[in-house]
Amino acid sequence: MSDRERSPVQSFLEREVPFASSEPIESQFVLSLHDLVVLFILDSEPTTGYVLRKKLSEQFRLRSSFGTLYPRLKSFEKDGVITQVGRESSVRGSGVSYELTPVGKKLLSENLRVFNGFLQKIKEGDCQLICARKEN
Repeated sequence: MSDRERSPVQSFLEREVPFASSEPIESQFVLSLHDLVVLFILDSEPTTGYVLRKKLSEQFRLRSSFGTLYPRLKSFEKDGVITQVGRESSVRGSGVSYELTPVGKKLLSENLRVFNGFLQKIKEGDCQLICARKEN
């Protein structure tokens, strides 16, 4: 598969270089907090977009419109991060359920590690980047 055919996620996960915190953050495939929570929810159980949106709002206080959420799910599906696992019937009709693939589990794991590193730096009071921005 050529570089043009590989998604950014696949290219990131296929690297031989270990995922190191010393690498510049711009060169890593780092998920937004919203995407991180979406994958975290999908890792626990197959979920429809409708239920996912409710969980984002009720459990994590993250707002997401269907116009934003569904294209993101399609993008994750195209990149091999999630897959459709069936249709679920509900009061609102039927919806596609999604779950994480092994690629998605690895992406989630790596990004949780990065996020935990950020939190640790905050706890330690390592504010070099924050302080540098305030000075500018």
